[in-house]
Amino acid sequence: MTTAAERPTVLVADDSVFARRWAERLLTDAGHVVASVSGGHEAYALARASSPDVLIAEEAIPGLSGRELLRALRAGRHEMGVVLLTASCDPGLEADALRLGADRFLRKPCSEAALAAAVAAAQEAGASRRARRDRETRNAGEVREAGEVQGALLPPLPVLPGGWALGTGFLPARGAGGDVYDVVLRDPGRLVVVVGDVSGKGVGGALLAAMFQTAVRSALGRGDGPAEALGAAGGLLFDGLTRAGRFLTAVVVEIDLATGRITYADAGHGHHLLVEAGGGERVLPVGGPPIGFLPDAAYADGAEGIGPGERLAAFSDGMVEDGGTGDPAVARSRLCARLAAGADPGELVRAASGSDDRTLLVVGRGA
Repeated sequence: MTTAAERPTVLVADDSVFARRWAERLLTDAGHVVASVSGGHEAYALARASSPDVLIAEEAIPGLSGRELLRALRAGRHEMGVVLLTASCDPGLEADALRLGADRFLRKPCSEAALAAAVAAAQEAGASRRARRDRETRNAGEVREAGEVQGALLPPLPVLPGGWALGTGFLPARGAGGDVYDVVLRDPGRLVVVVGDVSGKGVGGALLAAMFQTAVRSALGRGDGPAEALGAAGGLLFDGLTRAGRFLTAVVVEIDLATGRITYADAGHGHHLLVEAGGGERVLPVGGPPIGFLPDAAYADGAEGIGPGERLAAFSDGMVEDGGTGDPAVARSRLCARLAAGADPGELVRAASGSDDRTLLVVGRGA
């Protein structure tokens, strides 16, 4: 048995008593709950308060016209179905009404069958819009929650020996994203930093990034060096990345804090370098394929050193590619100059243009 609360609701806005009574009788007999008003302002207030399934509005009602009422409701993101009625012969009125968001347009006089069909179609359209809005709201909440979890998985920054400084910036493009960084202080004298970038954005990228972070941490925990850690992570993630149609680039760098010597391995990442005291760049050239490209990919360690006054910078492509419209080399040089001048990594991430995930990790050695 259908209760009154479950029956479709219709609001009729028409200054003709005869038209209102006719519509009320027809729709009530069809199982709708019907309310009616004679003016546009009344209709607007009642529609906002009660959110009927369908609004039937006469174009010529006093106060707000049918189109003005429709425009105001759609501007307020009210998703109800709308049927606009008119006795006018204006040939452009129908197109205007549909452009403003009406679901059906009828000219008076119309038959009972025509009105019933228009109300049914408008009710279905309104229900579809409401369902889509609910999905969007639910998805936004899930992305927000995923972003909170992803943020919680990022490590606290360790205290480094005198003369060393560590700074980070992290900003997903959609609340949660495919970038990740990690920092592991193996002992007071050895620091390992990791930056990874999964192809694609959103919750799927965040999930794969978390899996990569866990895999690398596990490898580092058993004593693997950078190249071994990337190889181990690749072995664990290859099948999943392949099935998901994604890949992952990453760099792992171990720094001897006593000497400044670094050992690094690169899985198709390339966005890491040494920033000299004057802002110049020193490239770390040793690399290998992205994770997910080849099964059982092996990586080689490269070696360099961070001199006094220099910085290691590792970042994601969102910091330099500007949505593909700029010159990455120019952006990289600009980034290096700002780091050499002492800019905060978090501020640089927030200021970077483009719509990609953005991550920057900087380890600096005092002069």
